Amino acid sequence: MMVCSNHAPRRLDRDECRPSGEEPDPTIWQKRPEHKSFTTADVTATRLWSGRRLLVLLASYALILLTVTGFYRVAYQSLLEAVADKVRGVAVLTALNIDPVDVEQITGPADIKGIPFKRLHEYLHKVKATQPDVKYIDIFRPPSAASDPAHWTFVVDLYPDDTDLNGNGVIEKDEEGVQPGRIYEPRDAKDIKIWQTALQQASSSTDHFWTDEWGTYVSGFATIHDPLTQKPIALVEVDTTSEQFAQKRETVLIVSLFVAGILLAMVTLTLEKLFRRTQSLEYIRRLSHSLYQKATEDDLTRVANRRHFYDLGEHAVAIAHRYQRPISLVMLDADHFKKVNDTYGHKTGDDVLVNIARLCRESVRAADQIGRFGGEEFLILMPEMDRNGAVQLAQRLRVLIEDAAVYTDDNERVSVTVSIGVAELDSNTQDFDALVARADQALYKAKLQGRNCVVSA
Repeated sequence: MMVCSNHAPRRLDRDECRPSGEEPDPTIWQKRPEHKSFTTADVTATRLWSGRRLLVLLASYALILLTVTGFYRVAYQSLLEAVADKVRGVAVLTALNIDPVDVEQITGPADIKGIPFKRLHEYLHKVKATQPDVKYIDIFRPPSAASDPAHWTFVVDLYPDDTDLNGNGVIEKDEEGVQPGRIYEPRDAKDIKIWQTALQQASSSTDHFWTDEWGTYVSGFATIHDPLTQKPIALVEVDTTSEQFAQKRETVLIVSLFVAGILLAMVTLTLEKLFRRTQSLEYIRRLSHSLYQKATEDDLTRVANRRHFYDLGEHAVAIAHRYQRPISLVMLDADHFKKVNDTYGHKTGDDVLVNIARLCRESVRAADQIGRFGGEEFLILMPEMDRNGAVQLAQRLRVLIEDAAVYTDDNERVSVTVSIGVAELDSNTQDFDALVARADQALYKAKLQGRNCVVSA
């Protein structure tokens, strides 16, 4: 079968270049992606990798900060509870060593000179001396009437007289003396509830800092009972101030920051090692892909080189034989290509070959394989394509190449024609080499018939 240019064949639609009975596939004629150089891909991947690395580092740091913040909050709360338990324990031990009779005998400022007050006052100072975390200790009694729940009064305070505790020569609010009988006004109903709880349960403590006119404290309370009736007659209050607690809190903060620093350093080093290893693997992968392209693609036209095309062809022919499926091979050769090189130079000749390869890619299906056989010869392997369909596609491709052109640096138009041989695998064709030989014979006949035509074997 032969189709030559002097027959003036009509142009074929793309759907006509398919075997009869095959439904058109809209993805067949999609243009294949252009080749990207390894250098461009490497730079792009490096930028993307740097961005991903920054995001991972920031996310890791944020997670560490959240973790350390949570650790600090838990440690802070645990420290607060430990301090509260300690001052409550001190209050309980203090209450156990107080004589309720002495408490009952102290009712007003006049009792300061009495022995019971002096005895209790001296004892409270001894307790404070043995407990460096304790700032204040006092004894106060509940209201005598339930109708006035806010009328709590002091019995004994560490400092009944004005005392310059900080040594600045000025008696400040928290340094004013507290004498027996002075009303201890609760800050709000919550304070009354804490005191009443201590009266009912023998002891209690605040689980937070609370503030009154003398400062901000964590307080523990214990009950003093009447030895005869076992009724509560007073409360012992032991306070540690926020300034004293701040020292322990700073220790917790320093430990938290130290842990955060260690975690940040460990995560940074670990991630950097992981990044370097992953980046190396990514570089090796891209380098392997680049080497694979160099080993399988033609450097000029970016189609399969001869060795790789033969590997693909042998595999495809073996499958076609096994499953009795049609497969065709198209071989095309640029006519008078040496004249193009001699007249316009090898650069223009290269442009012509690149253009032929581009037109081949745009004209074949996604499953078809294109290879450069050598020089100006190209092969197209078309699985699931019989001879008639391959001839139609070859004819269309011949017309496209004939109509196309490239331009020299001097803007001269250069066009070429191609001669094409087509062969379909049959029972007498044992392997891919034999199929190539048949397509080559058909191409030779096309040359003898005047070139610029399609001949099938």
